[in-house]
Amino acid sequence: GRLFYNNARRDLGIYIGKMFDDQIWSLQDSSKPDYFKIVREGRYLQYDGDQVKMVDVEQDTTLWSFEKVPEDKGFHRLLNMVYKVYITYDESCNGAVGASANQTELQRWIMFKAE
Repeated sequence: GRLFYNNARRDLGIYIGKMFDDQIWSLQDSSKPDYFKIVREGRYLQYDGDQVKMVDVEQDTTLWSFEKVPEDKGFHRLLNMVYKVYITYDESCNGAVGASANQTELQRWIMFKAE
């Protein structure tokens, strides 16, 4: 599945199937070494201690690091700087995006440059 965000619908989730433009994200450097902002349509991906969501204002809870998954070359886990949780998805939950401090198979992401 691929992480998507549609600002018009305020819809954040995981989609399995055809690639759409709402699955293309930007990474922005931050002032914190090894942490990035994950941005789509001018909004920032955030974990607020309860849920993963999109917000208008950049803050420490919108900073993420990319931890390599050693057993899966090319894959990373996305770790929130403040809460130390990983973005998680579960296909059985209708594409819901969540977060968990425990490392699981559902947190492996691969990133590639959109051309």
